[in-house]
Amino acid sequence: MKLFIRDHLSFVLLYVINFMFILLIIWLSGEYLSSQLLIYMLLLSLFILFIFLTIRYCRKSTVYKTLSISPSNLRNMKKRLQGTDLFTDSFIKHENQNYDQFLSEIENYKNKNSEWRTYIVQWVHQMKSSISSMRLALQNRKRSKENMQLLVELDQIDKQLNNILNLARLEAVYRDLKIEQINLSESINRIINQNKRLFIQNKVFPKVQIENTTSTVLSDKKWLDFIIDQLIHNAIKFSNPTDQIIFNIKQTDNKLCLDISDTGIGIIKEDIPRIFDLYFTGKNGRSNNNSSGIGLYLVKQILEQLGHKIKVESEQSKGTKFTIYFD
Repeated sequence: MKLFIRDHLSFVLLYVINFMFILLIIWLSGEYLSSQLLIYMLLLSLFILFIFLTIRYCRKSTVYKTLSISPSNLRNMKKRLQGTDLFTDSFIKHENQNYDQFLSEIENYKNKNSEWRTYIVQWVHQMKSSISSMRLALQNRKRSKENMQLLVELDQIDKQLNNILNLARLEAVYRDLKIEQINLSESINRIINQNKRLFIQNKVFPKVQIENTTSTVLSDKKWLDFIIDQLIHNAIKFSNPTDQIIFNIKQTDNKLCLDISDTGIGIIKEDIPRIFDLYFTGKNGRSNNNSSGIGLYLVKQILEQLGHKIKVESEQSKGTKFTIYFD
């Protein structure tokens, strides 16, 4: 109704102007009209205006009601209405043609995007096979500082490939979830052990603290391992030699929490609100060629799928602390 009234204000304004103009002509002509006649003319014209607007509303009410409601999804955008006049029918037909064209372009985009994702997944698997072969060859060679450095670099390449793979599959993460009881302490120790070469190479040392006896959470083992691994890599990357990375499992407000904190270079205040944005690297990332702006974005997106929350606290030159809250 509101949309109809706004659309027909011009008709009402035209009526008022026309009526005032008629009265002005009568007054200028010197003709005398009784007050009763003027009231009769006013009521008659108002009645005609009311009949006109009522007919207009009855003929177009469905259209106005539909236009007043926002579509809940893309499929509801198509107007399945039958107008009662040529203009309305033509308008609906034109809008539906635009809608069909829009859907066609969206479908083309989805197909191209699907092809790109398939290619990326295949390419990553091929690269990972080569990396596995190189890692095996290096592990079979005599242990040396150079070989250790090469293995660390291979681990980093493998990690970046995993990030690309997970980014390509992100929309389908919910299909891969397996929620179960997980011992958080065991997961942390396992991931620390998997990254021991990186810890040794950077001369950074892990420390695990448990403030309460239980460390069991409901989550997905595979994706939680990925999240912790990503946060460990970030902490090592921006830590100084001989620094510690502290893992603290604690109870806060009846929720089990995991703190992963470092005493590294920290994050500048202006960058903190954007660190979970895709491809955002910030000041630290621009000075570090290993930053891609993908890892923390994946962490936030996957945590949302798992129903966990994450909080970051950081101060420049003093370190950063990430806290994961488990419901």
